[in-house]
Amino acid sequence: MAMLIHQVVKFVIFAAFMADQSMVWAHRTSHTHAQEWAKTVVLGKERTTTLQFYFHDTVSGRNPSAILVAQPLKPKYKTTTGFGVVTMIDDPLTAGPGPKSKLVWQGPRSLWISWLG
Repeated sequence: MAMLIHQVVKFVIFAAFMADQSMVWAHRTSHTHAQEWAKTVVLGKERTTTLQFYFHDTVSGRNPSAILVAQPLKPKYKTTTGFGVVTMIDDPLTAGPGPKSKLVWQGPRSLWISWLG
């Protein structure tokens, strides 16, 4: 149980860090650019599409959107990196940093995250 709590805390810290970085980036951009979540630029035969969206985790409560699926069985050495942990997330992807902003995608439970170090 303590290992599960430790992994959840690490995931929450990671998600908070990523959310903070996204908010800083979104604040720096203009409002018109922040509303566009897909932008395609065509240069000759090359086409580049930039996608910008935000995912929102719920890691506690009745219906969490991020759960621990697998972790190492008694690792030989304790690790602080979360190596070998697999988490499944079912987060809504939105066009803006707020959880109430326009929904871009809400897929079936199919996104897996694995910590490799």
